[in-house]
Amino acid sequence: MRIDGWQTKYNVAVAAMSEWPFRWGEHDCITFAARIADAVTGGRYLEGVRAKYQWSSALEAARAIKDAGRLEAMITEFLGEPVPWGWCTTGDVVLATNRDGGEIVAVMDSHYLLAPEETRLGGLPLHAAIKGWRL
Repeated sequence: MRIDGWQTKYNVAVAAMSEWPFRWGEHDCITFAARIADAVTGGRYLEGVRAKYQWSSALEAARAIKDAGRLEAMITEFLGEPVPWGWCTTGDVVLATNRDGGEIVAVMDSHYLLAPEETRLGGLPLHAAIKGWRL
């Protein structure tokens, strides 16, 4: 459930992370989405993810995702059952297809999806979304 003032907290979190470089286990698609979920809900999603899964490379991230069952299963473990992505609004977490055709966790931001890229946050088109999780 979203907290009072979530829009401001969302905007502050996005602005803070907008120029962070991509780093496995620190600022990747999963940790970014967890931080946004924390900002919007006042939850402790990032803490929960880190308590159960740890990675510092692409290979270790792939192993953690495999251990969870799939990326969708990992997100569902923390956020509950997914919904059609069209039900999502700004601040909600979505599973999407990245530019290379692989799966990525992103955050809905009005008319596009946000996810970490090499040197800053990047945007994906809405049609890249597969399903979502309402916060």
